[in-house]
Amino acid sequence: MMWKFMILILAFTATAPAIFAAPPFGDGFATGILEDYLEKPDPKQTKVALNKIEGMKGESVLSITDNTKVLFNPVPVSPNTKYTLEFRGCFTGGESIEENPRLDIAVMPRSSLAFLPCHEIEFLDAEKKKIQQPVIAFNLTFRNWHDYVSIFYSPANAAFVRLTVRSAPGITFSMDCLKLEKTPDEGAINVNPDFKCGLYNYSGWSSLAVAAKMILTKDGKPAFDTKYGSTSTGFPVSEPGTYQASAKFTGNGYNANISVRFYDKDGKSTGSFRFLDKTVFILPSGTVAGDFLAYSGVIEELRLIRAGDEKKIEEIRKK
Repeated sequence: MMWKFMILILAFTATAPAIFAAPPFGDGFATGILEDYLEKPDPKQTKVALNKIEGMKGESVLSITDNTKVLFNPVPVSPNTKYTLEFRGCFTGGESIEENPRLDIAVMPRSSLAFLPCHEIEFLDAEKKKIQQPVIAFNLTFRNWHDYVSIFYSPANAAFVRLTVRSAPGITFSMDCLKLEKTPDEGAINVNPDFKCGLYNYSGWSSLAVAAKMILTKDGKPAFDTKYGSTSTGFPVSEPGTYQASAKFTGNGYNANISVRFYDKDGKSTGSFRFLDKTVFILPSGTVAGDFLAYSGVIEELRLIRAGDEKKIEEIRKK
């Protein structure tokens, strides 16, 4: 479990986003020099280039051709912090989700189809050694320009983040507008609580049950059909007090429910609370992390918040 790699102590505050403006994030590839963005690029190679193409919005695009992998220069990050990484991308050659809608499976967590471009987010410690933890990765499926967004927490021992991007055989993948920022307050401790990232984005979920997937509700809003047993990404939570877990959840099968689960610094359970729409509780002693486990339902919103100190629970229960 990822919590074996994390000692999670974080005070959640509503702060303005901090955008990294130094290369490789935030300057639109303005310098035109590969070394400013990539780790040890080969000056003789011809499969990676900064250039200009139709539809670009930055100063330049980074184009990666024919199954080539690039590693961006690591960027400093704070530990136990919620970040948003964004870029735009498009490609030529190969097959895309526009032609084959069944490629929606390729955007699911840790998907890896060799015939599609893909990206991976890695964390490094202070010595720039890779931190072992569940991978944040998915394929890049859209032929036309598309906004790719990943929201995530950095591990407790993270000092740097590094983006890796790979094209695919016969494909040239181009990207621009790469940026990283501390995620603005989402009104929840957990990631992407209202699925604002869209139909083809699984930020906030790490392990999907068989046939689980993002769907559109009748009013066209993105939602998540959990099927039988999908698990969210973990989140740091350690401040003592009264907490509330709530959901807009419609059961559609056997044993429909959601549980919010908590763990200590060694990954051992400190407690869990099951609910359908809302539950209020005191955070179990020794907790440093949590996640959600959902069964047999469609989730339109899912939130964990700290409601106040331990006395707050009685006030809430009287309402």
